[in-house]
Amino acid sequence: MSDGSKVRLIGIDTPEKYDSDKLNRESDMTGRDKETIKKLGEAASEYVRKLVEGKRVTLVRESGYEDKDKYNRLLRYVYLEDGTFVNARIIEDGYANVYNAAQVSKINEFKRLEREARENKRGLWGEVNGLRQ
Repeated sequence: MSDGSKVRLIGIDTPEKYDSDKLNRESDMTGRDKETIKKLGEAASEYVRKLVEGKRVTLVRESGYEDKDKYNRLLRYVYLEDGTFVNARIIEDGYANVYNAAQVSKINEFKRLEREARENKRGLWGEVNGLRQ
């Protein structure tokens, strides 16, 4: 954001890009090596960057949800000027999975979109830069 604030898109989770406890958990959970997970995380970040970079967005807070996470990032739904619901689009195109710990009103929509992305092998569920999720 122009003021330096960071935003965490609520209800979604992308593969980890950096060495961390989360990366270790993802590797243990999926059976994939850490370097592959980090490359998938980079692909997801690049997808999101291309989707929103240089565009005006509207941030929407989930009613009754926390305002910020422990890293002081705003927790928001993000919409582009053309009405694109960014959180949903990222899942729909296969570049994130549902963050199940998030008790948000859009969780059922997000789960449906993730299921469809997996079934149709979109984004990370297919092949990205020669990597298969």
